[in-house]
Amino acid sequence: MTDYDYDPGEPADRRKHVPLENGVSYRCEAGKVVSHCPRGITNPRALLNDPNRFECHTPRSRSEDPDAIYLFHQGVLYRAEPTRAQHSYHAFPEFHEHFEKKMRGTARRQFMKWAKKTNSTGIDSWLRSTEEWSCK
Repeated sequence: MTDYDYDPGEPADRRKHVPLENGVSYRCEAGKVVSHCPRGITNPRALLNDPNRFECHTPRSRSEDPDAIYLFHQGVLYRAEPTRAQHSYHAFPEFHEHFEKKMRGTARRQFMKWAKKTNSTGIDSWLRSTEEWSCK
């Protein structure tokens, strides 16, 4: 498994994504849900490179790098997306609506197999808890 750097984002993005509270939260910005990590994650690079992560590859991708990386940490499902190809990813708490759009068919079956294998119990309850996250 390749190790990747964690990209905290541009300074303007970091300011925009500062959590409002100690737990995971979300905000509506320009009509889209923006989720915020809880304070206190001290080593995001180590979490991103956890050997128990799930790497999601889309069938038509030309890159060997994953299109997204999922990890389950302290009861929260995170999704990391590439910021610079073959180099870095930025992670954030995943929520129900995005997960349902991204995880279909084979990818979902592989994800559920990963969740069971890594004993990541609680993913379903995490996603259910985010169903209210909406900007509508």
